[in-house]
Order: sequence, then structure tokens, then C-alpha cells
Amino acid sequence: MSRYNRHSGRSVRKSRDAIVTTFNGLVLNGWYAETGVSELVVKAGVGRSTFYEHFDGKTALLVECMYPLLSVLAETASGMDVPRLACVLAHFEEQRANALTIFQGTRERSAIEASLAKLIAEHLPRNGSTLPRGDIAKTLSRLSIGLIGDWLAADRRVHCTEFGSVFLRTASTCRRALIM
Repeated sequence: MSRYNRHSGRSVRKSRDAIVTTFNGLVLNGWYAETGVSELVVKAGVGRSTFYEHFDGKTALLVECMYPLLSVLAETASGMDVPRLACVLAHFEEQRANALTIFQGTRERSAIEASLAKLIAEHLPRNGSTLPRGDIAKTLSRLSIGLIGDWLAADRRVHCTEFGSVFLRTASTCRRALIM
């Protein structure tokens, strides 16, 4: 590999990291809805075309940044008792305003549900159901995001640990019913 290519690879990674870091900082400070790509690229110190080399748009960046959280939800919806679920739910609760904006936004919610469905499908059994795995995964994904959104939107919420138990039982019951 030439010195130019090594430098170029680091530069690409550095640009991508700058975008992700800046975006995460803005979102965690409550600025998801107000932040557009134009503002993001300025704050990240990259060009607009550089942003679009890495991401199709703000929603694609959001989904990528949420991947670790979605992975935990996918494992839980797939029937695993994931200790990190309480941490993910606590994060959503702490970021309630942003989470509600994201989970209630049509484009964002659709993209998150699609990404979560792909992750759930990876954990489902390959056979044993009359329904296609993709359909089961989509249903569990919609259920998961809907449950969390409803929990966050409620005036009186149960603690995230208690809700985590409800979430796990609900997802497990639905998964078993769909796989039979």
C-alpha cells in the first residue's frame, strides 16, 4: 500500500469519526431535531460531499450511531436475557425528548425499525416457523420500538429496570407465538 493510500485511509476514517463524534455530541445535548447536515458538517470540520461519501443522510447516520443500542434490543427481542437492556433503557429515559422525537418521526422510526429487524433476524432460528423469519423480525422490531416509545411517552413511567422485565417478557411471548 502506498504512503498516499495509507494517509488517505486514515483521513477517511478521521473524517467519519469527526462526523459521528460531532453528531453524537449534538444529539446527546438535545439537538437532534434542530441539527441539519449543513450545521453538522461545519461543526465536524468536513465538507458536505465528505458527509455524503459516508452516509446517505442524517437518518442513516442516526441509525449507525444507534447500532450498539439496537443490538441490545435485538438480542432481547430474540429471547436473550441481556443485562445491558437496563442500561439502554436508562439511556433512552435520560434522552427522553430526543428518543421521542426519533421514535415518533416517520423516517427515523422506519429506518430504526428496519435496522432492528435485520439484527433480530440474525438471532432467530432458521426453521421451525410457518412465517418467514423476516416477517417475524419486522413484527418484533415494530413491537420493540412501539413499547419503548409508549413507555417514554407515558406521563407516569415505571422504572427502566421494571420496564425492562416487561419488555423482555412481552418480546419473548410474542416471539414464541410468531415462531410456532
